[in-house]
Amino acid sequence: MQELRLDNINRLTKEELRQASAIVLNMRPKRHRRPARHPTRSSILHERIRAQRRFLDFSPGPNLELVVIILIGAELLLGYQQEREQSKAAALQLQVLTNLQATSAATAAKLRPSKWRAI
Repeated sequence: MQELRLDNINRLTKEELRQASAIVLNMRPKRHRRPARHPTRSSILHERIRAQRRFLDFSPGPNLELVVIILIGAELLLGYQQEREQSKAAALQLQVLTNLQATSAATAAKLRPSKWRAI
């Protein structure tokens, strides 16, 4: 491999460039990681205060308000429909009970003998 200099880069093949870049990338100094800091009481309190501010700054926005209005309207419509169906069912039940009372009275009149016979 040729010497790696800026004026020689144009003459290098792809494989030589790949090898040279691998060498250069492996030579870079590694970053030192900071040792993990243990949270202090003040940093915990500051984080809690930041979280509370984020919570209090939340505003639902117009889309959420629109969804709530639509849901309330749907609930009102369903309640109205349920009330209509319940009134129809009550009217039908009243009709059935009236018919039952009439047929029961007719059956009782038929079964009641005019005079009891002794056997």
